[in-house]
Amino acid sequence: MKWLVRIIATLFVLFLILGLVVQFLFPKDATVTRTMTMDAPPSIVFDQVNTLTNWESWSSWKKMDPTAVYSYSDGGARGKGAWFTWDGPESGKGKLSIKESNPNSSIKTLLDFGAMGTGHGTWKFEADGADKTKVTWSFYTEANGFSSKMMLPLMDSMLGPSLQEGLTAMKEIAAKNYKEAAAKAAQRKALQNVQLRSDAERVRDAFGPEK
Repeated sequence: MKWLVRIIATLFVLFLILGLVVQFLFPKDATVTRTMTMDAPPSIVFDQVNTLTNWESWSSWKKMDPTAVYSYSDGGARGKGAWFTWDGPESGKGKLSIKESNPNSSIKTLLDFGAMGTGHGTWKFEADGADKTKVTWSFYTEANGFSSKMMLPLMDSMLGPSLQEGLTAMKEIAAKNYKEAAAKAAQRKALQNVQLRSDAERVRDAFGPEK
């Protein structure tokens, strides 16, 4: 039986050493950041994040868990105070709320994962020329217990690809929306020009050509 006691004692010491290493050498928090330049002005890109119903179109987590059920706050789920919840077999349950919204500039969100803890999202939108936007998406979280602290060093490799995938999908949507908005604006301008020419012709017909 002595050998069994020694094994148990050795495992206990190893576990204690591991706990001390995690406690004092592992980070207490982690930040994951990804940046991408999009082919659309800040107003177009900002709306993709500020209007929470848009997230289903580009979020990588929606693709990962397509059967997840989403619920949204009233008022269009847009801007400060807006929120949505999700419940899915792969993504679990949680809630995302917009805590700060500065038009075409920045957004801050709070993610509540229940017993798993919370996280904070930060979005920055910077104009890059006349029709491009540099988007920076960051996620910050603190350790919530021993096991989560062990996972923090892996956070970038685990979460980073999801942020990148989301930004890539958003870039495609934002570019499409911008082209459609530009086409509609050009159409409106063309109609206005036609109307102006028509008005000028009516004036000329009524009063005769200028001498």
